[in-house]
Amino acid sequence: MSVKFCLSVLLLIFSFLFLSGAHAASDLTFKNFSREIILSDQQQDYLIKDLGVRVTLSNKLIVKADSAMDPHFLMKLDSRITKATKIYTGHGFNYLSVEVKTANSVSSVLKELQKNSAVYLVQPDILQLKQNASASSVNNDAVRQPYLEQLGITRLWNRTKGDGVRVAIIDDGIDLTHPALAKVHSEFLYDTQSHQLSAQPRAAIDSHGTQVAGVIFATQADNTFQGIAPDAQLIAIRQPDSWTSNTLLAFQLAALAKADVINCSWTTPFLLEPIADVVNDLTTYGRNGKGIAVVFSAGNEGAPIAQLNTEATINSAITVGALDAQGVMLASSNYGIGVDVSVYGAGVKSTANQSLYHSFSGTSLSAAIVSGLAALLISEQPEIHLNLLEQKIQQHTQLASTANAVDTHLTTASIK
Repeated sequence: MSVKFCLSVLLLIFSFLFLSGAHAASDLTFKNFSREIILSDQQQDYLIKDLGVRVTLSNKLIVKADSAMDPHFLMKLDSRITKATKIYTGHGFNYLSVEVKTANSVSSVLKELQKNSAVYLVQPDILQLKQNASASSVNNDAVRQPYLEQLGITRLWNRTKGDGVRVAIIDDGIDLTHPALAKVHSEFLYDTQSHQLSAQPRAAIDSHGTQVAGVIFATQADNTFQGIAPDAQLIAIRQPDSWTSNTLLAFQLAALAKADVINCSWTTPFLLEPIADVVNDLTTYGRNGKGIAVVFSAGNEGAPIAQLNTEATINSAITVGALDAQGVMLASSNYGIGVDVSVYGAGVKSTANQSLYHSFSGTSLSAAIVSGLAALLISEQPEIHLNLLEQKIQQHTQLASTANAVDTHLTTASIK
């Protein structure tokens, strides 16, 4: 890692203070995509009116400001601000985490900051229920990886297995002690909760990230499971919660580590404007202007994706739905115009914590497959721009659809 990168990461690590989780009293109103959002105080948490989504607040605000605004200047705008930390550096703007003295003053400080012309957006720092997009109904004996042939991945392996490409996984912990992950080239590891240079699982439920990592990076240590891009470099960012500040920090670290692909096999119930801003910035300016491939799962509610309701609706991201082995959409997969591509998601046995293999399915699996495929395509053509990369991914899925149709025809013919 370069000295500049290390210094940038250290600045973020030592300046970013973890959220207090304190609860403010009274309703709170803020803007999100120019829409007025009302958070109704429910004593223990807040309810977003009209959406039925429950969230938690702290004594922090998320501020989008002119890139020229210094955090110290921001602190001078209101005496109740105790700390301001830059957590994402964009093109023409920055996002800052702003801590105020008490949770009760969050609403009034928000209103005060909105008066300054150099402040573009102010929102409370919000914790939502993070939804890892794994389906529960899966064949426990699922071992096959039909997508390797269907998507032409085995043919791409004749030319590359992802060498030179950096794939960031923003998820819960990743157990890199697993034998099938022992050969992973780890470029950067970080935990947004502990602020340590590690992405190891820290809780019993920390298993999703290990499964995602297996789909992309696993090597056949015991001839059980093959990752799509095992020679790629891993940027592992443990972020098991969905505080806005932690999500922005995770994307910033992925960018600083020079990610080519960012896998997000999750969604939240409510799309916040800062997340969309950052994803749009990364897909436009990342990879030296070629665009980072930010991949989101469509979700597993079996429902249409409404405009601006989850991260899956960010136009610049690649949103992935799930199919069965015959190319039919899974009943659990979300769908709609926001879905850019759909690939296999019916189930495999992927790497799990404690050197095990567990069933893994749904749009989480599908998104990881697309991230691995993107890594191979970038490795094969390093100067490829994001729009062409997405087209190539879609071409590979169309080939899979054609192959499925041929297989079905041959099977039907043999029965006759």
